[in-house]
Amino acid sequence: NLRNTIEFAFEILKVLVSLNKNKKNRVDTVINFDEIIDYLDIYSDEVRLNQIMLNLISNAVKFTNNGYIKVSCKFSYEKNDIIISIEDTGSGIKDEDKDLVFNDNNGRRIDLQYQNNKMGTGFGLKISHTISKKLNHLLSFESEYGRGTIFTLKFNLEVSSINKEKYLITRKKMKFF
Repeated sequence: NLRNTIEFAFEILKVLVSLNKNKKNRVDTVINFDEIIDYLDIYSDEVRLNQIMLNLISNAVKFTNNGYIKVSCKFSYEKNDIIISIEDTGSGIKDEDKDLVFNDNNGRRIDLQYQNNKMGTGFGLKISHTISKKLNHLLSFESEYGRGTIFTLKFNLEVSSINKEKYLITRKKMKFF
């Protein structure tokens, strides 16, 4: 169940935020779901999906001192896509480092020390990107340095028909693993 997987990751997010909290920092946590998600049969590798979610969430917590971290799960009727996003108001990623997020670039890694004096190599992001490709999912991001980052995990769901008003779905079951 996709909702359970995302809600589990969200509970981890809340615990990490509470452990990371100090008196001058305030980070709110928000979760949003399209109702239709409960009516879809989604087959994927739950362990790997959890791994991706936890990597993205732990980065959001690590680099967000104030503001919010939002987890969303939406369904795109036009493309039959499930869209999961992790949005934060953290430090963001510098433009010159964006091409390094998912790539090795001859062993050159992101120097994340400039971001809130936190250490990081970005390997979790590369691992998440590799897993998402193996699952036929698309992991992408948008980031503005000093304002935050949105990571988006998108995957297609083969659906033969959808009645938007009643959330009635006739579906083909899609198995990734």
